[in-house]
Amino acid sequence: MSLRFASSFALCLLLVAMVLPVSAQQQETEQEADAEGEEADQGTDGEEEPEPPSVRLVHFGPDNAAGSLASLYPDQALELGQDEGAFTGLLKREGTPERHGGVLIVAPSGQSPDQGVAGAIRSQLPKAGWMTLSVAQPSEPVPGIPDRVFEAETAGSGGAEQDDAGTDGEESAQQDAGDGNAEAGGDAHDPPDITIEVASGAATPEREDDWQQRATDRIAAAVNALRNENVGTIVFVGVGDGADLVLRYASANGATLPPDQFGMVWINARLRPPFSEGLVAALGEDYGVPILDLYDRNRHSERAEQRSAAARRGGFAAYTQSAIPVPRGGAAREQRRVPARIRGWLSGNLESEGGQ
Repeated sequence: MSLRFASSFALCLLLVAMVLPVSAQQQETEQEADAEGEEADQGTDGEEEPEPPSVRLVHFGPDNAAGSLASLYPDQALELGQDEGAFTGLLKREGTPERHGGVLIVAPSGQSPDQGVAGAIRSQLPKAGWMTLSVAQPSEPVPGIPDRVFEAETAGSGGAEQDDAGTDGEESAQQDAGDGNAEAGGDAHDPPDITIEVASGAATPEREDDWQQRATDRIAAAVNALRNENVGTIVFVGVGDGADLVLRYASANGATLPPDQFGMVWINARLRPPFSEGLVAALGEDYGVPILDLYDRNRHSERAEQRSAAARRGGFAAYTQSAIPVPRGGAAREQRRVPARIRGWLSGNLESEGGQ
């Protein structure tokens, strides 16, 4: 019995010696797995971190705003110009049996040919028998970012500009704070005041000769397109600073335009020198081209009054100025009063029958 008992006891010891290392290894493995799970839970709150969505942003700048016109208006988009001067205009034919003429619309800088008041005019006048061609301006030079100037000043240097009452109160507070710092044994000094000055001279840059030439070539290409349609009467409509462009082209090329079949419409005109400084000096006295000068009556325009006074002094034969509500923003696209006012002026001054 003793031999059998000894053999059984030795076998048990052997089994225990084999089981203990395996159990210890399993415990270590489980502890490592638990630690990794806790780290994962802390990082993601127990959820898988989703992959970020793929987002693609597409932006058409002012010069490339016409890039989407062909897809929006495939039956009206008209490619004009050549090479680097190529651009897209919107040609809308008259919706009446008779055609009275063609209207070239120049949108303000930074806007597409179908935006704002320009879009309202180009879509409304064809209903009255006028073919419209709307174009955008070339992109303008971007003004440079002004330099920032950092100037360090010693602490307390700005105190002289403060009033006495405020200064006394602040000095007392600073002395109290200084006594506290001294008692604490601190030797820290006040940090210097930093003044950031933005350099001046960040105004909108002038339009250079290169830009003026590109803009004039764009208008010339649009005029040729209307002539190819045999419109007869041609009317230039300039919105905002587009009025400056049509005025420059008209004054330089007036001899090539058909007499008694040419006119201009300015809407909230923003003119540049020399026209902003004096219409009579730039165009001459007794200027005979019919002009309709529209401006927003909800905003007092001193420049509009100056243009009207100059036209009276210069004896302009067919100058008319009117003040009407001119909406801005998204509502301008659905504007009807401005096109109606232009339509009435055209019927009394320039309406004619052109070729079909």
